[in-house]
Amino acid sequence: MKMMVKAKLTRPPGDKYIGIINDWNIEDKTSQKGLQYQALLLSITIPVNGELMNVTQTVPLFWNPGDPMYVLCNTFGALPRFNEDFDCEFFIGKQVLVTIKENTYQNRTYSNVVQLVPSSEELPKELLAWKKQRESSVSASQSIFDDEEEEETTNISPNDLERTKQTEAAEDINNKPHQPTNPLRKNRISPAKSPQKKVWGSM
Repeated sequence: MKMMVKAKLTRPPGDKYIGIINDWNIEDKTSQKGLQYQALLLSITIPVNGELMNVTQTVPLFWNPGDPMYVLCNTFGALPRFNEDFDCEFFIGKQVLVTIKENTYQNRTYSNVVQLVPSSEELPKELLAWKKQRESSVSASQSIFDDEEEEETTNISPNDLERTKQTEAAEDINNKPHQPTNPLRKNRISPAKSPQKKVWGSM
């Protein structure tokens, strides 16, 4: 019996690709000299031979001029002042030109992202379709939170406004702004803080 298998790439060849930053995280790292530090891990979706692949770039959170994070933010025109918070969700949804180089280590070849720069080139059709689907999913998710907020603000009985101190206390709670928890969000970062937030943003 014949068995057919489809040949698929497991990593992108060295080249330049149009991509979209789709996610980020913070990882604890240890240098070869034993120095512990944190790094921003950016995930980028790129089209390779008609299919979509995810590649990552690790950016150490060092902010001195010439350091990777300084250069990245400066390239995107988003360099914060010293000790100013920086919101990593700024990168989410950004269209970029990704430069990938191949390196060989212990007889194995790896594909590494070596540069990200903003791009305004036309998106390949498969990446454009993916972007529209992603934006639609996030929009639907946000709509669910909006509906919850509307229900909380409209389900207050008019009689509650005329009740005693106990009811007034309840009204005080109900009148606080509704802040739904978006599972895609993290907090901001500064050179002295660790980020905890992410969302899919606009281009």
